[in-house]
Amino acid sequence: MLHPDYPFWSFIGLIAVLLPLPWHWRARNVATLALMFWIALANLIVFVNSLVWADNFADHAPVWCDISGRIWQIFGYGIPACSLAQMRRLESVASTRRSVITAAQRRRRMWLEAAWCLLLPPFVLPLLYVVQGHRYDIYENVGCRMIPTTTWATLIVTHFLTIAISLAVLVYSALAIRWFLVRRLQ
Repeated sequence: MLHPDYPFWSFIGLIAVLLPLPWHWRARNVATLALMFWIALANLIVFVNSLVWADNFADHAPVWCDISGRIWQIFGYGIPACSLAQMRRLESVASTRRSVITAAQRRRRMWLEAAWCLLLPPFVLPLLYVVQGHRYDIYENVGCRMIPTTTWATLIVTHFLTIAISLAVLVYSALAIRWFLVRRLQ
């Protein structure tokens, strides 16, 4: 095996990201739980791929490649979506708008975060089929990856939503810092 560290560190990462799961489950921190889900799933895919395609690039598991390749593609939308939900909540906590929220508002926030973090990325999948050049590529020691074609449509589909979400994260984080500075000066 050329890179024995790939499966080792991806397995360590998989275990490490799941360690704080009970704390966030009790706190009902949906955005952080979703972020843990996406990172654990990515580490699981890297772990399996690095074992199956160690020192070879034969097509051993085409169904696994189809599934893991699609999950790897939407992983790039899941992480920014979770970051947006976390920054939105942090800005809400830091602001002086409302200090007490009702149980109904808390439930609504949880469902909104769950929809944003877990349902938005799969909804992008049909758009990714449009820019798909071929089924997948297999890289030795790395595994399967979906490689889109190089067109303007690809840039819009694969990067526009991620950049838009990241800019929203930037705005919410700037607002949260502003609220923290305002409170510090009081």
